[in-house]
Amino acid sequence: MYLRSCMVLLCLGHFNNVPTMMLINAADNSESTGFVGESSKSGSNYPDDEELHVGTSTSDEVGYFNPVEPVWQFDTCRQFNLELYRYFQFNQVVKVLNTPSRWVEVTADVNCLYRALSLWMTGTEEYHPTLRQLILHKVKNDKRIKFMLGQKNYDAHLEWTEKHFWATEVEIAAATLLLNTSIYLYSHRKGSWGLFNQNQTSKDSPTQADKCIYLQHTTGIHYNLVTDVLSDQGSAMQNALPIERRQPEFFYPVDEEWQYDKCLKWLLSLAKPFRFIQYPVYLNAPTKIVEMARDRNSFFRALSYCLAGTEIHHRMIRNRVAKEIFTNIAIKKLYKENEFISCSVENNWATKIEIIASAVVLNTSIFVYSPHTQKWDLYNKNVIDNAPVDTSIEKCIYLRQLNPNLYDVVQDVVGSFKP
Repeated sequence: MYLRSCMVLLCLGHFNNVPTMMLINAADNSESTGFVGESSKSGSNYPDDEELHVGTSTSDEVGYFNPVEPVWQFDTCRQFNLELYRYFQFNQVVKVLNTPSRWVEVTADVNCLYRALSLWMTGTEEYHPTLRQLILHKVKNDKRIKFMLGQKNYDAHLEWTEKHFWATEVEIAAATLLLNTSIYLYSHRKGSWGLFNQNQTSKDSPTQADKCIYLQHTTGIHYNLVTDVLSDQGSAMQNALPIERRQPEFFYPVDEEWQYDKCLKWLLSLAKPFRFIQYPVYLNAPTKIVEMARDRNSFFRALSYCLAGTEIHHRMIRNRVAKEIFTNIAIKKLYKENEFISCSVENNWATKIEIIASAVVLNTSIFVYSPHTQKWDLYNKNVIDNAPVDTSIEKCIYLRQLNPNLYDVVQDVVGSFKP
């Protein structure tokens, strides 16, 4: 299927000798966004004596829905020193870019664009002030933005940002440069997608392999995340939040039988069998903790303790996890080549990729509790098909993470009563 959509041709660095910006106004109303349309004489805040050159393009190229994934989230959060609250998990099949079918409602205020980008990056809207600061810094300091607008329009826009809080197409363009990721924006009024292209070396649209961010512009100045689009066959419209687990989760830890099975498989002796309650309880805050030795091996020490009741097998577990990372094709899709090679070296702490790989190696999903967010994150053992985990019947490992490298074993939670 070919999409006939208006593309925002923001190919920075590709203008010849004329400081023009080829940009289609992808928002529904240029005045509502504070961004000038085809003429600066139409009531904008920009000077009348220098216009932005806006060109409209109807493209028969195929656009693709291929959203950013956990590795992108991990890398981006690490780059900007942000905490990754939740991974986005998508169907890995790339689709033709059609009408949105699933989206995430973002808090409706003047920060909604920054909230949407924060949600894409970290799984929470919490970092919208940080994203605003980073993007405005890019607008003010990146020479490509000044070249794109021209000096007078650039100065006028900087003055405009001092008086207004909502984002314009200029800020979206700056976001593509900041995140090195193209952004597709769907206009409800026009029923089409606009492209803010971060590619500075080519005027080509993103390919089927390129990961992008997808937003929808609804009314006024409001933006939401788009997390799925209609297939060629079509489907019912719905509003969904895929990063939230809708069913209640349960505390149902691995037990003595699980330990014996794993120790037998790995030729280990069981030093301390676990004897827990024999039924699942609601997953609340931890109450009983077994602290691990405070070194950079604490995650693997915690796994060793769950496995055999002792921390001494942490090196062996680390090596098995490292081997899984480098040989499991599904896991390799989550990271760049050689990015996590430090996993096999003692005294380097575990990352989220190691936690996922550990869940695969043990064939047991892992919950990690953060006292900072007071939330549990689930690392699914089903990395290939991402099949949901029914924690009311499947035993899991439960850990507490005090900081990036301090993990302890959780043995009980608040309100241990049968649901």
